[in-house]
Amino acid sequence: DALGLLDHLGIAKAHIMGASMGGMIAQVFAIEHPTRTASLISVMSMPGEPETMQSTPEAMTALMSIPPSDRAGYIEHSLVYQAFQSKKHRSDDLSRKNAARDFDRSFYPQGSPRQMAAIYASGRRTEALAALRVPTLVLHGNDDTLISPVAAQRTAEIIPGAQLVMLDDMGHDIPQPLWPKVVDTITNFIFKK
Repeated sequence: DALGLLDHLGIAKAHIMGASMGGMIAQVFAIEHPTRTASLISVMSMPGEPETMQSTPEAMTALMSIPPSDRAGYIEHSLVYQAFQSKKHRSDDLSRKNAARDFDRSFYPQGSPRQMAAIYASGRRTEALAALRVPTLVLHGNDDTLISPVAAQRTAEIIPGAQLVMLDDMGHDIPQPLWPKVVDTITNFIFKK
């Protein structure tokens, strides 16, 4: 889809960024289309090596939990996802607000288990990432309990010349107080390569 969009818009190269599973998809795009990739920005992601994920039991239980199908129950259930969010910037009110928005936009509780199955089925990207020759930024939170910081370190270790940036107070989310730092990190990487 991304390649088709670039073609349709007449864009020869783009900065490819993704977070979590999106980071894995961005990695695959860069591997399969390196000449169309101006840079790769892999955020809170992993290189397809399951042993690097190292989720805490609490984080995995929260991720795999099936939320209630009613709106009020879904909103209240969303608090379990704080198990893998920023420790410093957790907010019950914000979790509920985001859950209400998510429920109203698209309620599909089977999504998380299916995404996990797709992640594991996609396999290891170690060799392909090691052969990648595009500027790469690996951005990850030190508080991430869903995809361990070990995964980010390993991703940066595999990709030649990758820049690793670990952010304090970031879990498997990008809390609003960190937005300026994240934006600065990404723009500095893109424009100062």
